[in-house]
Amino acid sequence: MSHTDRAEAMARRLWRSAQRAGIRPDAIVLAFQDAMQRRTRVLGDPRHPDFLHPGRTALILIDDLGVDDVPEIVAAVLYDSLDPRMTAAADSVADLAGAEARVIFSDLAALGRSEASLAEDLVTGSAPLRRAALAERLDHARHLHLRDRSCWDSFHGGIRTTYLPLAERTHPVLFRRFRWWTSMFARKYLGP
Repeated sequence: MSHTDRAEAMARRLWRSAQRAGIRPDAIVLAFQDAMQRRTRVLGDPRHPDFLHPGRTALILIDDLGVDDVPEIVAAVLYDSLDPRMTAAADSVADLAGAEARVIFSDLAALGRSEASLAEDLVTGSAPLRRAALAERLDHARHLHLRDRSCWDSFHGGIRTTYLPLAERTHPVLFRRFRWWTSMFARKYLGP
């Protein structure tokens, strides 16, 4: 399946999920298409584990958490915590979903400027910021086993110490999924 086929299939899935949730899908699908243009340039390979990351992040928000806030979903779709080359410009976020999306996106993009401030920024951030950051990170976590082993311990440690406690304070579904992933990944990939 080509990158175009995979991206189009995901765009259709996003459209259906948004409609089922009673959300206007236009801006979400446009944001996904914008994100896919960058990913096609940067990654090239449609089989790369990060290729459909923006769509999967949106699906976590819509299907798993019941988020119906288009600005929050669009901001999450256009943000990537692991590769800044795949994060959109703030202007394109505002063009797609307005000033509220730009604020959430700008707050996401400011996360992690220093490791010491990450937890504080997340805890004191808005509910949309926390949900978007957690959904985006959860999707990266679910595909961590496909990344180089050299990053496994630090990524898992960050989930355990920062994202898991934040998920517990934010949403029961996120907490359950992060708790399961943290335990499973340690047992299956990090060993005793």
